[in-house]
Amino acid sequence: MSDVPQAVIPFVIDRAAAEAALTRWAEGLWFAPRRVRRAGVPENLRPVFVPYRVFEADTVSHYEGWRGDHYWVEQVRGGPAGRPETTGAHEVRDTSWRRVRGTLERHFGDVVVCATTRSEGAERLGAWLLNTVVAPTPDAVRGVEVITADTTVEHGWERAEQAMHRAIERACAEEIGGDEQRVDSVRSTLADPIHTLALMPVWAGSYRLRGRVRTVVVNGRTGHVEGDQPFSRVKLAAAFAGLIALAELSLEMFFR
Repeated sequence: MSDVPQAVIPFVIDRAAAEAALTRWAEGLWFAPRRVRRAGVPENLRPVFVPYRVFEADTVSHYEGWRGDHYWVEQVRGGPAGRPETTGAHEVRDTSWRRVRGTLERHFGDVVVCATTRSEGAERLGAWLLNTVVAPTPDAVRGVEVITADTTVEHGWERAEQAMHRAIERACAEEIGGDEQRVDSVRSTLADPIHTLALMPVWAGSYRLRGRVRTVVVNGRTGHVEGDQPFSRVKLAAAFAGLIALAELSLEMFFR
């Protein structure tokens, strides 16, 4: 498994679309300082290719757990001297549990893990559209900064397996069915693993606030924005005071 990029995912989001996404993101930061919301787009916004490891594998998982099915029973309140008071009968929900075991087979196609520690926020950029892939030629990356990978394949596999395990646990709970589920154990084996180091398109920028550089990034395929969100102390204090006032008003109305 080489650390030389094997694929390039081209940009779909151009500069204008990235700037529009950043403006919407900044306007939605209700508790951010006013100048951050007004600034919107960093002056140093630029396109970069960020390395990500894309993992593929087949898994077979054996699970054990419990399936809970709800049912209703009529509960009668006791009357004087222990006599039943039928007029006070009401239904109470209970749960019937039974042990379940099963086997789940699943194919994981594109589990994406960021392969660099030098692009803050890039690991949180969410789902990637990988329907268009080109070869990593000089023309494919011309004029765009390329960040090199600085994490190992083993570290990437560890994070990918964690993501797979979480998805498998959710799938096991769905397969158990019923109204409630408890998954006690999952034992998974992985087969036919494939690793690809791909360069993903990101719009990256930064701004300085209170002596600190804060980074914002835009997914160059979907337009999803992630950034370091500052908070205005004045706005937080005002919101907190409003919540206290609302709580006091609610208590006053309750005890009238």
